[in-house]
Amino acid sequence: RSLIVLEFRRVLFDLCVATLLRLGADASRANHEGRTALHWIASAGFHGCNAEAVVAMLVDGGCDAAARNADGQTAGEVAARWARTEWGMQFDEWVRAAGARGSLRAA
Repeated sequence: RSLIVLEFRRVLFDLCVATLLRLGADASRANHEGRTALHWIASAGFHGCNAEAVVAMLVDGGCDAAARNADGQTAGEVAARWARTEWGMQFDEWVRAAGARGSLRAA
């Protein structure tokens, strides 16, 4: 892949997610395998984009980090299994941080 394509994906991925959520996309929706958007980004290991911002947007948008897919795994468990343990730990930290921000706003 060229550097331009990689940079394009990195810059626009979070913008695309933000736009879809703003237009009413259901962040909590799961597919036929029980995979939510958090499961998808967890398994993809998107190190080339602002994954922390995308995770925060999805959690803020109502995506349940505790939701389990058809294999019984949360998105955090998927991140640890399909990527690297480091990615899984980092992913879990982002989910916790987004949840804490959400609970502060609700108070």
